[in-house]
Amino acid sequence: MTDSTVAVSLPIQRNKPAFSQRLRLRSLIILPFLAQMLTVSGAIGYLSYRNGQRTVETLAEQLTEEISQRIDENLRAYLAPTQQIDRLNAILIEQDHFPLDDLTFWEPLLWEQVQTNPDINFIKLTNSQGQQRTGEKLENGDLRLNIIDEQTNYDFHSYKTDDQGNPQELDASFTVSDTRAGAWYQDAVTAGQSVWSAVFISFLEDTLVVASATPVYDRDSQELLAVLNSGIRLNSIGDYLHELEIGKTGQAFLIERRARGRGTLLATSTDEIPFRDQGESRELFPAIESQDLVTRIAVGELLQTYPDFEGVDEQPILSKFKINDKWYYLQARPLQNDPALDWLIAVVVPQSDFTTQIRRNTRNTILLSLGALGLTTFAGWCLARWLSQPLESLTQASQAIAAGDLPPNIQLHPFAAQEISHLAKSFVTMSSQLQESFSTLEQRVANRTQALSQANANLKLEQAKADELLLNVLPEAIATQLKESPGTIAELFEEVTILFADIVGFTPLSNRMAPLELVEFLNSIFSSFDILADRYGLEKIKTIGDAYMVAAGLPLPREDHARAIADMALEMQAAIAHIRDDQGNPCEVRIGINTGIAVAGVIGTRKFIYDLWGDAVNVAARMESQGEPGHIQVTHQTYLYLKDHYELAERGKIQIKGKGELKTYWLLGRRGE
Repeated sequence: MTDSTVAVSLPIQRNKPAFSQRLRLRSLIILPFLAQMLTVSGAIGYLSYRNGQRTVETLAEQLTEEISQRIDENLRAYLAPTQQIDRLNAILIEQDHFPLDDLTFWEPLLWEQVQTNPDINFIKLTNSQGQQRTGEKLENGDLRLNIIDEQTNYDFHSYKTDDQGNPQELDASFTVSDTRAGAWYQDAVTAGQSVWSAVFISFLEDTLVVASATPVYDRDSQELLAVLNSGIRLNSIGDYLHELEIGKTGQAFLIERRARGRGTLLATSTDEIPFRDQGESRELFPAIESQDLVTRIAVGELLQTYPDFEGVDEQPILSKFKINDKWYYLQARPLQNDPALDWLIAVVVPQSDFTTQIRRNTRNTILLSLGALGLTTFAGWCLARWLSQPLESLTQASQAIAAGDLPPNIQLHPFAAQEISHLAKSFVTMSSQLQESFSTLEQRVANRTQALSQANANLKLEQAKADELLLNVLPEAIATQLKESPGTIAELFEEVTILFADIVGFTPLSNRMAPLELVEFLNSIFSSFDILADRYGLEKIKTIGDAYMVAAGLPLPREDHARAIADMALEMQAAIAHIRDDQGNPCEVRIGINTGIAVAGVIGTRKFIYDLWGDAVNVAARMESQGEPGHIQVTHQTYLYLKDHYELAERGKIQIKGKGELKTYWLLGRRGE
């Protein structure tokens, strides 16, 4: 019955000392066995795990070091013919074997050199007068002879050749500026020795090319005689890396870190092509933007430890990182080459390539330890059960009394029957005395529970109102962060587009209108702006007088931040055109937009707001203040984001306080509208 159930709830708690004492007795019997086995099993498991980890790390370091050295040796051997050819031709010049005033004599040699070296893309000789001969071989095997001299009026002429290297049919020609003005020529002259170019994409083929440039001087007068320039394709490097066995599932890639900060991907053992099509052009890309997840995260790990790859010196670097709960080892080292190419060799090997057998041994060790632990636990439990059997009768009698019934025949230990009998009678007496008290207590608890439920409902209602008010002040992500971690909130955003809008002629308007009418007028305008901000998912920052500030790309970054702001600006113009002032004239706004880096956050403890700071914000404000009524003025940074989708007109350069002259544009509308 219900009354009986309530009456025995407290006696069960009162009987806890006897129940607890039985558990303590069994624990004292079992614990020594468990403690010994846990200590031994834990020590064995820990030592097995540590030895396995050391073995894995040693194997990973040895494998990645071996692979890196093999790649380094292969690259040096692959690139060596380029500079060997330059040195050979330099010797021919220094020893006057071929004249430099008539480069015709060089044509068969250059043609023969480029033909006999399968990976060479071109071999070029340019004398100090600007005359040039180039032996060029395409990837399909076609040979070309390129000429620039007085016979071509110093224009570029490319000829197909016969099987003897003689120029035949003119294949292409175009006007060029002085070939000596090229970066490859100037870099070699400035350095006074052989230099390597940055890697570039071949104009005619789907491959990357790196070129060496070597100046040749007169040994007596040290006068510049010529500059030799040879290029080699890099597609064979990717093929070599792809065929290389790197553990079971490892991979390797090559990056160029020269003046690019994040490292350009040059070759990889995956199927990824190291350049991307951008419309009609192609461009290299940073390795951290690789489509391959392992490559991308490995480069990110390397950049986190060595920003801009500074500090990666002659000693190989071995680090460890995780992808989807799977550990990887990464070794990076620079290419050993003189003159040095600023390239890094990276080898990535999954830990799982080494841990199959080690994991199997560890699993067997753990299973044996668990088996021994289970056997020990069972033996201890049997012993404790045998020793505690005389107390079972007392326990059963206590549980029966706690349940509200006194058994007619209680089987107890002979030495404890009298004491337990008196204890049982006491439990029965107390249960009858406390029954009424428990019923009263139950009613009070029910009343109190109902009151607490009502109070909790009221509290939730007030909390919902407070949350709604907070979301009207702060972005949802910032409001959540502020509630979870009170204090100053600040965050740097790399790409943010900011819009400032100002109502044209507001000062004379405010002098004419009554305060209430003025506020209602502003509210109608800003409310329409708020609707647009919500429509495009933008973040309204604040209003200052008749100025309206909105941003895109924060607190959650988005790729279309500039386009979203542009769309809102155009619709702001359309929206305000339908609003009339107190004299019936249409209203106009002056809008300024800028894109850049900004810091956003919440400061203070009272009347706080979510605000932005930084040079990008100041420039956006200048775009508005120095704009024209009814126009949308954007900076060159914003123009780069919008030029493919919107109609823009160049305004020219304007003087910006603190920035000097900046090129700006008018945003006219969306393309196709």
